Amino acid sequence: MQEILKYWETDKRFYKAFLCQDLFGDWIVERNWGSKYSRRAGGKSDFCSSYQEGLEKLKDIHKIRIRHSYKDIP
Repeated sequence: MQEILKYWETDKRFYKAFLCQDLFGDWIVERNWGSKYSRRAGGKSDFCSSYQEGLEKLKDIHKIRIRHSYKDIP
């Protein structure tokens, strides 16, 4: 199982999600978002019961970002 970083952006905003393990071995999805041109930003961490649940959360986040006109950046 590997860590996964996903990144999306529009012309003015960015959004990033990172599936990783914390120091205790629990899987979490860390999310950060904000403006490219100002210091306005935010973040959130979601704890997952398994790696598979983390992958599902990333898929859900991806669907929402695409629906909100963000572009997936490899």
